[in-house]
Amino acid sequence: MPFRFLYTCSVDLDPESVLFVDYAAQKYVIKGLEAKCKSFLENSMSADNVCTILEHAAKFDRKELVETCMKIVNGNAKSVFKSESFLSVSHMMLELIVEQNSTSTPLDIYKACKTWAKGQVEQQEGDVSCEKIRDVLGGILNKIRFNEMSCEDFVDYIVKERILSSDEVVKNLLDIREKQKISVVKEIHIQRSGTVGGNWSHYGSQDGISFTVSTNVWLTGVDLFLPEQNGGTLTGPLEVFEDQTQVLTTDVTLTGKTGKQFESFNLPNRVRLHAGKVYSLRQRLTEGVSYKGEGCAKNICVDGVNVIFSNLAIGLSDNNTEYSRGQFHGMTLIKG
Repeated sequence: MPFRFLYTCSVDLDPESVLFVDYAAQKYVIKGLEAKCKSFLENSMSADNVCTILEHAAKFDRKELVETCMKIVNGNAKSVFKSESFLSVSHMMLELIVEQNSTSTPLDIYKACKTWAKGQVEQQEGDVSCEKIRDVLGGILNKIRFNEMSCEDFVDYIVKERILSSDEVVKNLLDIREKQKISVVKEIHIQRSGTVGGNWSHYGSQDGISFTVSTNVWLTGVDLFLPEQNGGTLTGPLEVFEDQTQVLTTDVTLTGKTGKQFESFNLPNRVRLHAGKVYSLRQRLTEGVSYKGEGCAKNICVDGVNVIFSNLAIGLSDNNTEYSRGQFHGMTLIKG
């Protein structure tokens, strides 16, 4: 197919086809076509295909595309780990995913690696054993943060499966015990609302705010306003963005409770927040009426972490939430 046709083609292409076009564009140094391919791939990424795109991006040293892929992986790890593209990644890409995954628990990473290894063993020999799983994973096992697991999870899932050696089990158990002695996670609660009132209508429109943090922290929860009516429900997606890239999406269901105006919604995966980056929270809730915040502070400092709120930086907050009023009562952060 002539490059001129590829460059001007308006026919929808699937990501895998564009990967081949991107390879040709790099080989023959067609910069305009490279840019189009990069834009298409970034806009077409999903949990189902991101590992395929990541493999290509790493192979051809496309560092920006690798970073974008990893943000998608981190923000949608549970779905990614269930995808066919994850199960078919190379050993090198699995190692990269394990090294750079900053949101999944060590137990989830371990389970995903074990599933990947089982698939590799079945393709090669058919019979799966702990020894073969260990051989296939090799040095990747050393990248999994076993010592960050709880003692219960480590014993129930790791020790019982006998994939680690006896020496490795003892070492990790000692590390876990030591961490339990010295590690106390302190949550930082950021509450932006000056006062809380009622009568905020939702019709599927979008509410959103943006913010920056002064130091690297983890975002673990978002304080959301509840329906005014006891027993009433509001449902819809909650999204987190880093600059223009979505790093997490999850569905929320909020149920009204007498005497309670808001509650903290724990995120399915914690999100790493970097100083200097712009982050955005967005939600689109079904029809109903919730509480709202008024007189919200723009600049809040708690335990040395400074959070500066601003109006939504990506998309429209067309349900009228602003940095000074509306939805999102606050958030929960942890240092580390």
